[in-house]
Amino acid sequence: AVKGASSNGNCRDDKNEVETNLHRS
Repeated sequence: AVKGASSNGNCRDDKNEVETNLHRS
């Protein structure tokens, strides 16, 4: 996972990669 790559601009930790992908739509 890449930190700060989520579409909402929040820096996510690797453990939250799946959660980040769910909010990337």
